[in-house]
Amino acid sequence: AKRWIEQSRESAQDQSAQYEFASTGKAYGELGSLLGWSDAEQQARTAETVLQKLCLHDHAVESGARDGSTLSLADRFENVLETGRDIASALTEDGVYQEVQRAALQLLRGESCVILRLNTEGEEADKRSCVPVAGDLDMEIRSDTVWQAVETGRAFSFTEQSTNETSNEVFAKELSVVCAPIFVRGVPNACLYVTQGQVTSFFGDNEERLAGFIATLAGAALENADGFQQLH
Repeated sequence: AKRWIEQSRESAQDQSAQYEFASTGKAYGELGSLLGWSDAEQQARTAETVLQKLCLHDHAVESGARDGSTLSLADRFENVLETGRDIASALTEDGVYQEVQRAALQLLRGESCVILRLNTEGEEADKRSCVPVAGDLDMEIRSDTVWQAVETGRAFSFTEQSTNETSNEVFAKELSVVCAPIFVRGVPNACLYVTQGQVTSFFGDNEERLAGFIATLAGAALENADGFQQLH
């Protein structure tokens, strides 16, 4: 147990996740006091001090913080400026897509991400298509969901049930998805599609806003990249 807790703290420290680091330290202190660990009391005091400075309480975080303002979310927003700058500075279409995928996985904390290029030349629904161009190219997607996002013009999240088949068994699992259309000069050009298979309803309003932010930056960056290529 001690080894796993220490590994958890190291992981939180590597990600600069202050609340998770302090929360794990508190758990270390509580368990250590029962098992006689020599540094348990000191670890518990340090964790409590950090939590008080962050003005966070366990019940608020465990309930999802009614206003959604958890430190985990704050940590992500600290990276918004950096990831936005990386997307905006990409000067090729492929470069933009790569930065968008990286930003989506980092800010939305999904497991898989794919960027889909849209073909909207045909006005009829059966002539429209979406082709994976970056990210997890083999990931299964729901095209009807993609076009629903395009038609609404905004990011939205949902939970779907996917069925996996093997030679011995068939089982279903819940898959959390957030989908955000990318517009270039007012025309739907691509779509960001991110999934998380470990937690049901993992994506919420905050993730929708972040996905919309990423998609907006991506559209501006693609316009810029196109202009740069023409100038070049």
